[in-house]
Amino acid sequence: MGGLVIHYWNNTIERLDSLKAGKFADQVAELQLAINQSMD
Repeated sequence: MGGLVIHYWNNTIERLDSLKAGKFADQVAELQLAINQSMD
């Protein structure tokens, strides 16, 4: 029983990390877009 909970918890942490990484990547892309537009 305990192993299952730990396994589920690890999967949840990984999902949260990947969501954070995805949001961070989106913010970086938006920042790069803004920089490119200000260069023109």
